[in-house]
Amino acid sequence: MGSSMFILYGLIGTLLGMAVKRVADHAGGQPWWLAFLQPVSMACVIAIGLASWQAGRSGKGMYGKVGGTVER
Repeated sequence: MGSSMFILYGLIGTLLGMAVKRVADHAGGQPWWLAFLQPVSMACVIAIGLASWQAGRSGKGMYGKVGGTVER
């Protein structure tokens, strides 16, 4: 019962996020189907954040170009 509630809350949150994205897209004149890409976008952002966190913890670090210079 408890895990099904987590799934339900996650589904409701995802649908609400998609609805907000749809309203913003409509106001900006974007196509309606872009709202369906919002969960994929969030999954990618989370994956990038986790990879960055893991690289930082392992000491390997990540290279990124910030402000025209390469930092480690």
